[in-house]
Amino acid sequence: MPPSIRRAVAADAAALTDLINRAFRVEEFFVYGDRITLPEVEAFLERGEFLAIDAEQGLVGCVYLEIRSERAYFGLLSIDPARQRAGIGRRLIEAAEARARERGCAYMDLQIVNLREELPEFYERLGYRVTAPARWWLGHGDTMAGRERSVAWRTSLSGRRRSSSKQAR
Repeated sequence: MPPSIRRAVAADAAALTDLINRAFRVEEFFVYGDRITLPEVEAFLERGEFLAIDAEQGLVGCVYLEIRSERAYFGLLSIDPARQRAGIGRRLIEAAEARARERGCAYMDLQIVNLREELPEFYERLGYRVTAPARWWLGHGDTMAGRERSVAWRTSLSGRRRSSSKQAR
């Protein structure tokens, strides 16, 4: 039985920070330093929520979810590098989409950076489509290499009922 998805709590902030930074090491070629800090994770926990998956060794996956009226946003999808390509990311996205639908959202938005060439195909398989170039919104302008651009993606949540993952508690 796969580990269940739960809503992270404030006590998880340090573990979330560590997981996100380990998962985003792949961006070291254009992000200088850590991807996120503990105070930033704490601020995200105040604005929205993280869904998380634990295993015996601790936190192995998380995704940030923020409800924005009829739209929801997810980001910071982070999977322990040793556990990637095992379906954890897909399960977390499905849980975030289900949670957004429960809260009355019609659309789910996300942003990816154009230099992560492996990501468009993954999100397209999940039904997401590019909507527009977007402004890099996380405030990392001084730590970026300068050639990256954020790209906005969206999917409709109506009619999307995936049931392969357990709902977050």
